[in-house]
Amino acid sequence: SQSQSQSQSQSQSQEEDNSALSFLRDLALNYVPLGEAQAYWSFMAESPIMAPSVKKTTTALDRVMDRTLLIFYLKKKFGFKSYLEIGCRHDTNFNRVPFVDKVGVDSVSGGTMRCTSDEYFARHDRSFDLVFVDGLHEASQVLRDVENALRTSSLVLVHDAKPLRREDTEKPESQFFNGTVWRAVAYLRSLTHVDLVTADFDWGIAVIKLRPNSDVLPESNLTWESYEKNWRRFLRPVSMAELDVWLDHGILPDHQEEALRGTTATT
Repeated sequence: SQSQSQSQSQSQSQEEDNSALSFLRDLALNYVPLGEAQAYWSFMAESPIMAPSVKKTTTALDRVMDRTLLIFYLKKKFGFKSYLEIGCRHDTNFNRVPFVDKVGVDSVSGGTMRCTSDEYFARHDRSFDLVFVDGLHEASQVLRDVENALRTSSLVLVHDAKPLRREDTEKPESQFFNGTVWRAVAYLRSLTHVDLVTADFDWGIAVIKLRPNSDVLPESNLTWESYEKNWRRFLRPVSMAELDVWLDHGILPDHQEEALRGTTATT
């Protein structure tokens, strides 16, 4: 019957999801995260604004997560075959991701295409299963990259979404420069046609799906002072386990949604 078929399909999907999480946990046992991702937790512990959230939400799995491990997980979970990376730098991530069909775009070094992201998208229109954006860390450029990426893929990742210090948003020479990526993420949270959460590790990785927004952020005043007060609402941070639920159902555990709504965006 149709109901039995739907039940079997849901059961199979759940088994595949569990398999992806089990795969991730097994992989994480002997995994050494990127140095930047390890430094993130040290800086978090020293931040008077962010530190209180560490003890409450951090798990052993989250502490070893980085962008590369997240991509391994998504490939396993969804069976992705193709991958596009915007901003490859020294191929720190690009060489580690497990795709045969992969394209890397960078105007200076790394990847497979020597051009800007704007130039790449103007010349190419092929589709990808997954896109990772880590290019120019200016909000306007990030928004263009995401807009273009969503024309080629229904799932997009954006790195450096969660700055911990003001200087990391203003000084490109800072050790961990995040720029104004967070502003682009907050703006995207206000759109109705994309759904977004931020994986809370490795300086914040925004995960963007092309589907109705499950938690629209009201228009907000995107100053650093406002970010300090409302970063949870702006970014919608999640643990790895919460991300897994959100990917499938577009919802977060009740306690997480309550915590997010406890911080009202300043307009």
